[in-house]
Amino acid sequence: MMELKMDDGIVPLGMLLAIVVRWGVSLYPHSGQGKPPMYGDYEAQRHWQEITWNLSPRQWYLNSTKNDLMYWGLDYPPLTAYHSYLCGFMASRINPDWIKLFASRGTEDESHKLFMRFSVFFVDVLIYMSAVLAYWLIGFKTLKRKSCAIAVMLMYPGLILIDHGHFQYPFLGLTLWAIVALKSGHDFFATIAFCCALNYKQMELYHALPFFSYLLGLCVKISPTKGFLRVVKLGSLVIAVFLICWFPFLRSWKLFNRVLLRLFPFNRGLFEDKVANVWCVISLIIKVKNIFTISTLAQISLYTTAIACFPSAFNLFVHPGIHRFKLALINISLCFFLFSYQVHEKSILLVALMFPLFVKDGLTLPYFATSFLFIILAGNAFLKSEQIRQPENSQQMGKMGFYLSLLGALSLNFLQIAVQPPEKYPDIHTMLNCVYSFVHFILFLLYFHWKQFTCSDIWQEQSKKRLQNGTVSGELEFSKVVRVLYDFEGQAGSGELTIFTNDVLNVTRQDVGEGWWEGTNAQGVVGLFPEAYVETLSTSGPPSMPPPPLPPGTDDANCNAPGDFEHHSVSCPSSPNASFPHPGYDGDDWDDDWDEDDDDDSHHPTQNSRSNSNEIKTSLALPNRDVKSSSTGDVSAIGRDGGKGAMKKNFNRFSTFVKSGGEAFILGQLKISVQESEKIYIMETTDGIMWDQNPNPFYCVIASPKKESKLKGLKSYIAYQITPTFNNIQVSRRYKHFDWLHQRLEEKFTLIPVPPLPDKQISGRYEEQFIEHRMIQLQSWVNRITRHPVLSRSEVFKHFLVCTDEKKWKAGKRRAEKDELVGASFFMAIQTPETQLDSTSMEQETEHFSKFIKTMDDAVKQLQTTVFDQMKKHTGPYKREYSKVGSAFRALGVAFEADPRRYSQDLTKAIKHTGDTYDDIGKLFEDQPKYDLEVVADVLHEYKGILAAFPEILTGALQKKREYEKLKQEGRMDINQVEEVCKRTDVVCYAAMAELTHFQCERVTDFKEMMQTYLKQQMEFYQKIVNKLQESLAMYSA
Repeated sequence: MMELKMDDGIVPLGMLLAIVVRWGVSLYPHSGQGKPPMYGDYEAQRHWQEITWNLSPRQWYLNSTKNDLMYWGLDYPPLTAYHSYLCGFMASRINPDWIKLFASRGTEDESHKLFMRFSVFFVDVLIYMSAVLAYWLIGFKTLKRKSCAIAVMLMYPGLILIDHGHFQYPFLGLTLWAIVALKSGHDFFATIAFCCALNYKQMELYHALPFFSYLLGLCVKISPTKGFLRVVKLGSLVIAVFLICWFPFLRSWKLFNRVLLRLFPFNRGLFEDKVANVWCVISLIIKVKNIFTISTLAQISLYTTAIACFPSAFNLFVHPGIHRFKLALINISLCFFLFSYQVHEKSILLVALMFPLFVKDGLTLPYFATSFLFIILAGNAFLKSEQIRQPENSQQMGKMGFYLSLLGALSLNFLQIAVQPPEKYPDIHTMLNCVYSFVHFILFLLYFHWKQFTCSDIWQEQSKKRLQNGTVSGELEFSKVVRVLYDFEGQAGSGELTIFTNDVLNVTRQDVGEGWWEGTNAQGVVGLFPEAYVETLSTSGPPSMPPPPLPPGTDDANCNAPGDFEHHSVSCPSSPNASFPHPGYDGDDWDDDWDEDDDDDSHHPTQNSRSNSNEIKTSLALPNRDVKSSSTGDVSAIGRDGGKGAMKKNFNRFSTFVKSGGEAFILGQLKISVQESEKIYIMETTDGIMWDQNPNPFYCVIASPKKESKLKGLKSYIAYQITPTFNNIQVSRRYKHFDWLHQRLEEKFTLIPVPPLPDKQISGRYEEQFIEHRMIQLQSWVNRITRHPVLSRSEVFKHFLVCTDEKKWKAGKRRAEKDELVGASFFMAIQTPETQLDSTSMEQETEHFSKFIKTMDDAVKQLQTTVFDQMKKHTGPYKREYSKVGSAFRALGVAFEADPRRYSQDLTKAIKHTGDTYDDIGKLFEDQPKYDLEVVADVLHEYKGILAAFPEILTGALQKKREYEKLKQEGRMDINQVEEVCKRTDVVCYAAMAELTHFQCERVTDFKEMMQTYLKQQMEFYQKIVNKLQESLAMYSA
């Protein structure tokens, strides 16, 4: 029996202070307050109450005319839905208008705000604060520890601000109750509590693995029979809780599958917004979302998360203990946050709070107030707690680290308030917060893993034996001494080492990957350098000390070996002076679910022998060795031809030109034969440089979409019938076929911005309205491809349009995926005029077009936002306001009906007709967007994607041309070789200019047609309104 002892009033004072702070924060704005049309999380929670109260459970997660999932569709598990239903029930008793279907959207009056705030406050006190009290009673023995616990748990700003400020319902209380139950030995109650937490918010999957490992480990530790029975009981209990929670949604597989798709929206991408996890931070340098498909990213994140979680989970399973369990909760949830797929911005609250989010919500003052209060109470209590029993030096270092971390966080906060971000980098403050937090999370991950693995004597003995008998992970078996063959200038702040010809280096790492080694020069400076720039002189015995460690916060797992599938990640610098890691090379030989495996051999032998030391200064020849290629070309292919004119490669890691293989083409390293039928011609005309037009133009008609299925109905899809005019033979294609074609076109024609496909939608994709609109969008996409002089003649597009046989389809698919003329190789097929282009005019043209693209992109985004806002208003406020006017007139007409005189009846009828007229006008507003605004939105969607896909290849080509012209002027490059480089550069420039001309011609045509359609539809729309009003007016003249 637990007794509550009020030690110095800690419990009543702590609870009272927590309640006061929470209520004070609730007086400030909530998420999206006064920001239509979507508002924010406050509106999302209110809308869920509206939906769950007015619709049946089987409609809660389905897209319909009554439940638009694009407007805060329910995407949390069933317990959240049931909780919303209870809140909706209470709201209906107080004021039914708060949850009236459709009409209640955007409700923000003070009485409703008080109701919503109190509902959060009630849940917080009932579930979370009560769990804190229970944990406080059983968790600590000393007063100081209790003080620290009550301060941390009740006063943590993240939970207070997100629940009572931003607006969310607390859910961690259920998990805390499960931890309390485990700590008290009540495993079955813990199982129920945690299953409820899982069914309230799927975010609790972050903590699921520690619970599973701990309980399973306990079962294994007891006798086999009892352990097996206990597993059966716990498993049955889990199944029972899930069956109860999911019962309304188990009536059909289709309904259950729809709910799962809402809970786990893979189509949202790898991460949302700005989060301090691995993928978001890597994306600052390498746009992984643009490189990999969604399915590939999901697989990569699955494997990395599993690898990261395994050590902690296995350790807990082998040595189940409550202290180790708490450490595993930290470690595994951190691993999930850092590496898992689709990390939502609010899952950061498991470890920290987000200042940029609270600034956006108008919670700046509560943020600083609660943070300082937390620091004063929790920080001071923790630093003085008896939990820290370490040597004096360690304590001082810990305090210093704490204050430095705090100072850095406050500096970033005040920087965001005081300094406006530059227009070019509007999210720079948010990203600085992300990077700063990410570094902390990595350090926390390492520290708490160390704490978990060293909290057992058995593990410590095993660690000692391993360290005595083995070697440090990543240590080299021997060290190399190498001589530098030619100069390499390292980029500042990238961890690269600047080396000069004939320098002697000691190699300390050879497993950095992508053709890079790490070593030290004669001055003791450590850094990275290309393997191809050095030759081995001698090999020594085992080193007397291990190689230099990587910078703090950097994991060896990120240093990929050459040819690694995950070589799109950030490379690991080893220079202690490097502030940030430099980006690695982007590879192109990745596959998605539709692609066949790449069978190309990436190993190429080097054929030239090494010169003597006197020849090194004038020759770029290389020793014989096998090397591996990367996406920028063969790293070790530099100077294979030897002699005076050998070319040195420029390692530009941020260039689209380099990543597409354009530099390899410019340097003449691509050797591919091109058939006459594959050649593409460019012409000079009075209107500029243009692609040679398709001599056999055609168009396609997409019609008759129909629902089909396979696997005996387990999987269904929509098939569209496509009929090209050159043969009038109909083919059936699914959306995934369009997606495959889009990927192939993007991979083959890197110079051409392939227009984007319509956004993929999972839920509600079989509704007639959605199917019709999708067909219109696909028709527009195909039309754009058929109008392009190059894309329309591509073999892969023709295969897509004409193939009707399954075997021929697969053969053509494999042939397209093994096409050699992809990326920069496509330039080999381009035939240009003989006229040499002027570099200066090309640079001016490029600069002008870049400014044009930037301005147009901003304008398109602004117009797109306005159009979406107008579409929402047409179906919402506009219709609602006209309906209100109509209702008011009808009410007046009903009142006039009380007068039975004949001369009054005509007026009464006219007034009631006026009310019906305004109702009709409201319906016209609701239906109008599909005639004009949707047309504009579809065009803007295409151009937004095209503008984002425009490559910067022309800039890279011109840069290379200038470099080699300068070498020619300095006498360091043979004139014939420079001319060859200039010719190949002109090919790239001609192609880029031809594409720019095509883009501008298409733009003029498309936006002219768009505006004509929009204005004509607007005229017809308002003419309908005028006609209805004239009809109503005529009734008063009768």
